[in-house]
Amino acid sequence: MATGKVIQIIGRSWTSSSAGRAPDIYNAVEIAIEGTDGVAAEVRLTAEVQQTWATTGSAAWPMGSTDGLRRGVDAVDTGAPIKVPVGDPTLGGSSTCSACQSTRPGQ
Repeated sequence: MATGKVIQIIGRSWTSSSAGRAPDIYNAVEIAIEGTDGVAAEVRLTAEVQQTWATTGSAAWPMGSTDGLRRGVDAVDTGAPIKVPVGDPTLGGSSTCSACQSTRPGQ
């Protein structure tokens, strides 16, 4: 797993640069955003790499708010795409819709 630094933030996307090789496109990159008021806990932000250039730079699109993100923060390449759990535990509120219930086995 490679580690880089955030060098630019534009809206919701950011650009990072690493001393080694840039992460592959579609890889997940994680960043820790610390609370700015001293009370808030650290928040882990995951993003998907959308563009790479010159072997060391990459642009990523986050899966959450970039509030509190600043330049110089470590961006860690996970070495794999974003993973989302699937199955009955993740159905949540969507299991109450009539279309979902008619397609679920055993109902």
